[in-house]
Amino acid sequence: MSKVAGYLVILNKDRFVSFYSRSYEQFAEPVPEFSHSRNVPLICFIINEEGNITHIGHGKRGVRAGTDLRRLNIQDIFELDNPISAIEIVSATPSGIKHHLTRKLVSGGLIPPKSFEEFLKVFLERAHETIPILYKYSKERRIKIEQLSNQTKQSLAEQKEAVLTAMNIAGINKENAQGWDYIEGEKPISFLDGIKDVNILIVCFSKRQNSTYSCTGK
Repeated sequence: MSKVAGYLVILNKDRFVSFYSRSYEQFAEPVPEFSHSRNVPLICFIINEEGNITHIGHGKRGVRAGTDLRRLNIQDIFELDNPISAIEIVSATPSGIKHHLTRKLVSGGLIPPKSFEEFLKVFLERAHETIPILYKYSKERRIKIEQLSNQTKQSLAEQKEAVLTAMNIAGINKENAQGWDYIEGEKPISFLDGIKDVNILIVCFSKRQNSTYSCTGK
């Protein structure tokens, strides 16, 4: 199963000016051909010519952009409070992936899932304002969820399926359910309790009783 990955997008001065003029909409950049499922999150880190990360965004692998080139579509763009040196982040990653990431800083490119988790861990320590956006992709969250019992995970998975189905029927954007989490030390009971910063009222359908009931998420 594919996992979330990252992409370092290095822009020269002219391309950065073009990007910045529309950075709160969406942006497309021709990049070397790469493989990544369009159904799996791809987190883009925008780097200027000084080597600083200035923005993050969600990427999608687009159509061909020429010989051995692929269009990278970036949306949901977020500007950091302060630019962060990409080399400083790479330097703080484990030695096993540091060399690989250092090479990526030369021309940019795809960061595979395991390297991405380590890169993201350091990045979140320096860019706290991105935690609400990126924590759901972190290694810490993945480990925390893996520690749940199989019974709890099965129950939450069934609840998630019901909630997403109901949201789809109600026309509510299912992205509102992404980033599910729970308070460490407390056993999660309801999938809705783990949806943070979202106020929703949906109609949940009970297959067994063939009836409906209301449920709210916080």
